Amino acid sequence: MQPAGDASAEQCKWLKYEASPLRERHVAHRWQAGIDNCPGCNERGIENFLLNLDPRQWLNGLNSTTEAVTCALEIALVIVSILATVLICTKCIIPLAKCTISLSKPPKK
Repeated sequence: MQPAGDASAEQCKWLKYEASPLRERHVAHRWQAGIDNCPGCNERGIENFLLNLDPRQWLNGLNSTTEAVTCALEIALVIVSILATVLICTKCIIPLAKCTISLSKPPKK
């Protein structure tokens, strides 16, 4: 058996290594204040909140049938997961909790 499949049984080979200091990277602070083309774009207020409540704005960005099908599929998956959660809670968890609570109480005479 040779180490690591090396037929000539050499365990290691020396490589030339030259040490050099690492270059310093200067990264700007991520919360650096600056002037932008759109002052106030990132502000959130009651107007923006009310604008997002408009159902016409929800489907405004769908440009192709693929995006529409994907959106419909995601909505269907959310509805199915909510229904499954409600079903599991009402049919399994709540009756099991009631059963364990009733078993832990001593019977009344």
